Amino acid sequence: MKIVIRPSIPDDLVDIVRIFSQSSYDKREKEIRNAVNANKRGKISILSACMESTVVGAHVLHRPSKTIGKNGVIVVDRECRGHEIGTNLYIAALKVFKAEGRNKVTDSVIGRNPMMVSLLNFLGYTYEGCLRKHTVDGKDILLFAFFLDEYDIPENSAHVELEIPETEYMEEVVK
Repeated sequence: MKIVIRPSIPDDLVDIVRIFSQSSYDKREKEIRNAVNANKRGKISILSACMESTVVGAHVLHRPSKTIGKNGVIVVDRECRGHEIGTNLYIAALKVFKAEGRNKVTDSVIGRNPMMVSLLNFLGYTYEGCLRKHTVDGKDILLFAFFLDEYDIPENSAHVELEIPETEYMEEVVK
């Protein structure tokens, strides 16, 4: 089973919306469409993981500052979980942010989700702190960071091919 991770394109929209609808994340089609349109302008804002011609996962990327990237929501089709798609979407995002010249990538975990904490630790993220009782329902938010200028990005899985093009946006940000 070969998986290709690449910037999302307009043809991916239906599959991405379908996968988001399977999850507990509230991403509206307009937000996903805006991220895909940003991709067309060279600012990679959403990645697709594809098996054959079907999108089976997606990852939204954010940029809170010129030096920091932030992982947004990652969703994987229910039928395709357990094949390291989410892990490899994280790795692809790290490579995008590094190509843009950023030195830190952040992520947060709502509650004490042991699977997510384990994944971030596996990838080399550092625990940075806890926002206690931070959500409406009183859950903690755990903060993590990956320092691109201090650590090597893990290699993607052998069955995953990354197709991350260098874009004009990346060249502009690096300068």
